[in-house]
Parts: sequence; structure tokens; C-alpha cells
Amino acid sequence: MLALGGFDPSCGAGVQADLRTFEAMGVAGVTVVTAVTVQSGGPVLRVEPVATDLVAEQFDELARCLELTVVKCGQLPLPETAELLACRIERLRLPLVLDPVFEAGQGGELATGAAREAVVERLFPLSTVLTVNAPEAAAFTGSKVDDLDQAERAAEALLARGPRAVVVKGGHLAGDPVDILATATGVVRLPNGPRRGASLHGTGCAFASALAAALVLGLATEDAPLKDAVLEDAVRQAQAHVRSLFDGAVELAGGVSIRRPPSTAPGLQTG
Repeated sequence: MLALGGFDPSCGAGVQADLRTFEAMGVAGVTVVTAVTVQSGGPVLRVEPVATDLVAEQFDELARCLELTVVKCGQLPLPETAELLACRIERLRLPLVLDPVFEAGQGGELATGAAREAVVERLFPLSTVLTVNAPEAAAFTGSKVDDLDQAERAAEALLARGPRAVVVKGGHLAGDPVDILATATGVVRLPNGPRRGASLHGTGCAFASALAAALVLGLATEDAPLKDAVLEDAVRQAQAHVRSLFDGAVELAGGVSIRRPPSTAPGLQTG
């Protein structure tokens, strides 16, 4: 499977976090880099978008040589990058797990305003699953998302924009996290349990890539019905993976935390 997103030199977020998640889930992955960032677990200090033609060449070469199964997409800093991805998703009919990353959790802009608009207009309708946290859901819908009822309404509003499923993550809401899954058949609340351990950046990347890997393992393809049971199981696997990251994090000086190396799951699968 393919992870498309930014490069984080601290390896806590972006495509490095995606690859580490794929490995932990027992799925083989490849990457396309859309931007290079300067960060070390705190605020993002600089973002340098990768030229659109270079992003396209990365994607096309991998698609030429490999049978891609699912695409997980994170940072898209430019509208042209969103457009080229949309064209390839349409042409190759690939399932897409979209985690639209526009601002770093510790601070820093990761995409232009025009890129945000392009992602909403072009990629929301092509997404198999859209994953957002509560602040992102509020930004996309223009409504408050401060509790579970508001999160449910936001998930339904985002679902109306085209994704086949929407997950609004509850980590920013009061109390133990509860994630919201919205599909055409309804909305369900999926408790995530308490999170203990050091603070981490990049958990949104890890959640989305774990969900994408679970879809690969669940044999959910664009040509097969994506059943709610498969989606719910994928969300639960993603929740468990993120909890394991918090449990195993190591806190360093300056408030920066790093992950311990994941244990490789048995039965490595390609994708």
C-alpha cells in the first residue's frame, strides 16, 4: 500500500510514521513525499513543498512497478498536489484513506488555503474513509465540535460532502476519547479508552495509516462492498495501535517524546 504525505525529520509524523505503522500492522508499504518539513516534535519551523512534477513521478513509478491496494494520504501542501492525486485515484480506482493535515498539532501551517479548498472539492468525494479530529471537523463544517453530539453532527455533515465513511476522532474532547464513525447506514460511537504515557505528535498520521492497513488486511477493495463491520473493526484496530504508541512512548528533554520501535506483526503482507 502507498502512503503519501510530508517528511518529518523526527520521524514522529508524516510518511515515516505511516511506514512504522504499516510495519507494526503487518503490511508492506511504499511512500510518496509531498513536502519536507523542519521539526523535532515541537512546532513545525519550515515547510518546503515538493515540486508537483516530482510528486507525480514518484507516484507513477510506484504504480507502474507495484500493485497498489490502498492509498493513505496526509499532507498536501499545494492545490496542484491534491489535483494530481485526485486524477490518479480516479484513473486507478484506488481506495483512499484521507487524513487532511493542514496544521501541526504542536503549531505550524502545513498547507495553503487553496490546497485546503482543493482537498475538499476533489478528494473528499473520492475518499473511502475521511479521518479528522474535532478541531478539523469544526473548521471544515464551520460549527462547534466540543462534545459527542456535535461530533456526530459534524461527521454527518462531512459525509454529505462525498466520502463513503467519516471518522471524527474524539481525542480533543473532554473525557476518555470516543471516536465517531459515520456511514450511509448511520452513526456509531466507538469508545477508545484512556490514554496514558507521554505526549506524542503524529498520532493522527498513525491512526489513519493503521486504519488503512486494517482495510488491506480486511480485504476491503474499491470493487467490493465496504461493510460497516469491516470499517468498525478497522477503527478499533487503529485505536488499539495509537494506544500502544502512548503506552510505549519515551519522553525526552524539552517535552519531546519518541516512539519505541514497533513489534513486527506476524504474517507480513504486501500492498
